[in-house]
Order: sequence, then C-alpha cells, then structure tokens
Amino acid sequence: MSVESSVPANLEKGDATKVHTGSKIFIMTGDPSADLHAAHVAEALRHQNPSIQLEGIGGPHLEKVGVPLFETHEQMSRVGLDAWLSIPYHVGLGKRVLDYLETWQPNAVLMIDYGGFHLHMAGYLKKRGIRVFYYIPPQVWASRRERIGRIQQSVDHVFCIFPFEEALYKDHGVAVTYVGHPLTSHLPPPVDRNEFCKKHGLDPARKILAVLPGSRRAEVRHLAKPLIHAIQRIQTADPSVQCVVAQAASLKDQWFHQKMAGDLPASVIVLKDETRPILSVADAAVVASGTATLETAMYGTPMVIVYKLQPFVLEFGLKFCYLPCIGLPNILIDPHHPVAPELLHRHATPENISRKALTMLDPSAPETKKAKAAFAELHKVLDAYPTAEKVAGGILALLASSGDQALSEV
Repeated sequence: MSVESSVPANLEKGDATKVHTGSKIFIMTGDPSADLHAAHVAEALRHQNPSIQLEGIGGPHLEKVGVPLFETHEQMSRVGLDAWLSIPYHVGLGKRVLDYLETWQPNAVLMIDYGGFHLHMAGYLKKRGIRVFYYIPPQVWASRRERIGRIQQSVDHVFCIFPFEEALYKDHGVAVTYVGHPLTSHLPPPVDRNEFCKKHGLDPARKILAVLPGSRRAEVRHLAKPLIHAIQRIQTADPSVQCVVAQAASLKDQWFHQKMAGDLPASVIVLKDETRPILSVADAAVVASGTATLETAMYGTPMVIVYKLQPFVLEFGLKFCYLPCIGLPNILIDPHHPVAPELLHRHATPENISRKALTMLDPSAPETKKAKAAFAELHKVLDAYPTAEKVAGGILALLASSGDQALSEV
C-alpha cells in the first residue's frame, strides 16, 4: 500500500464534507511530542472536513488549535519508577474515558504514540465496537515484539512513520499505511545563527553546545547532576564553548530552576520552549534519548545521546530491547555502528559526557564528519511527506467505508 493511495481523490480535491459529515473522533496522546503531532492532524482533519467534531486527551498544542480536552496529560508522561507509581492514575483515567465515550459515542479513537496505556485502552475500545486508529505505533521492531499481536487484535488501522514498518505490520496481518515521518514535514527551518546569537547574547563566532536534559521530570532529575558537572568540565577544558540548556515547555520554571537551572554556571544560558531553534544553530548537542534525538539529526547537528534512570528500571527495560542501541538516529542509520555516541545509566558520567561532547564539537574530528554525513542521508530516507494530511485523509476514507479495503482501492 503506497502513501499516494491512502488519500481518496475527493479528499485531494477538497471535497471532504461528502466523505463523512459530522464524524466524531476522540484523540488520545500521552506526552508533549504526541500532543504536537496530534495538533497537526486535528488541523488537517478540520481542513478536509470542517464539520468534524474532535475531543481528546492532550496538552497546549491541541488546546491551541481549539480541541476540547477531556484531560491534560501532565500526569501521563512519566518514565521509570514514576511510570509504575502512576498506574493507579492511568487505571482511573481509562475508566473515566470509557465511561465518557459511552455517552459521547465517537466514530473512532485516534491514538498517538504512548504504547503502554494506549494498547490497553485499544482492547477495551474494540470490545465496545469503537474503531481504533493508531498513528506513530509502538516501536515493536526495537523492543516488546509481543505487542504486535495486541495491535493486530485491537487496532483497525495503523499509520506508521518509518518505511520499514509497513512491511513488518503487513506480515503480521495488520492494516497499515506508511505516511512518512512528521518531523520532516513539520520541523521548522533552521533559524539565522547571527540573529539568534544577537537575541540571546551569544557570540556567533564561538562554538555553541546545546544541552537537552529531557521533557519529563524523571529524565531531568536523573540527568541534572551529571549534565551540570559535564558542562563545568567542558567550559574548563575550552572556555570558548557557549552552553545553552533547553528547558522543555512542559516543565515549570520554578521546578526546573530548583532541579537544574539554579546550579548551572552563570555563563550558561537557559531557554524555554526554544529547543528547535537551539538545535538548528548549535555546533553539537548533548540530548536525552527520545524524539529530540531525531530532531537533532534532522538539523544535521552532531550529538551525544544520554539517558539515566533508576538502575533496576533501565536494566529491566534493556532486557526487552532487541537492538544494541536506543537512540532513534542510530537505530535508523545502523544500530550496530552508532554515529551518535550513547552514554546510558552508569556510563552517563560527567567525564564521559564532557569528553564525547568536546569531540563532537570538533568539526575536523572523524566522528563529527561521519555523523553529519549520516544525518544528511537520514533526512533523505525519511522524506518530506505532508504527513498530517495523509493521516487525516486516511482516517476520513476509513470512516466513509465499511472497512479498510477502501484505502487500497482508491
């Protein structure tokens, strides 16, 4: 099934209201990145079908495009031990969502990422006769492959973002459409380095190191100290390096200052909700493993990937990983020969982080050249499809049909 065949001809001509009038879709997200992707899909759905009704679980991005929220996901985007402690909350949320949907009666539920909670919900929704679509499905090719069986049983259609996922899902009897990766179509272009530096008091002639400690509290709590000490080591070794710490929009100022910003050297700049501009001008970056690593690669910025959680949590999680690395760019390029150094758990020390970061800041270093070349090729592989529009068109086609067959016939 090709990407081109996923959008019916009448949708491409803008006649979406004839496809399905007055449809209701409940959108479920669990973290800031999914919230952003959901907002793009919501806008595309309304553009193609102005009468569509949307509600969901999300954050500021969905709110900004006018989607009423049943619940925000402030308590959902947790990792490590925090995720285990949040189980009672998730159980309660699941019950409340199911009760609400009995009354609201959506035509479909669109789930985005956040596999653990969403796959449990998909099974209950399926039993109640509600169609389930999944955009950005769990990375079963990297870990927990048993989930693909649950997807086959509970999800009506998958919209995948990596080209190799399409064949994998098809082989397991899952209806699937490859829509391209959302970052390639929605990642803002690089900002002007001179203007950025002028705005924030930086010297464009000096090297800039971006430091991304993560968008979740647990990530910041575990990475704060090693990153702070690594920054101190880097600036001691090379005082000309300018360090810019990216504070995620999801983290409140007082909390972030208490956990990290307040202990940083005075020369370090902390910028909130400017992660992408920072990455686009940085000479190198230290990035907490996650979607941000792929954004960093899309900007062609050499990076060091770090991650640190409770020891038993990380060791337990790695047992379910089928690949020798966890960084998305490394997995997509060559998991057996990572181009971005990965420092996990006990290896994420100030000494290791500072040493690797200084190497990636050196444009003449073989590691830096290799990373830049690999990231340029990765951007070509993922392509720049209008991803949100493809997802919206596919959903509307499915709602207008009696089954997924419509996608392969148009």
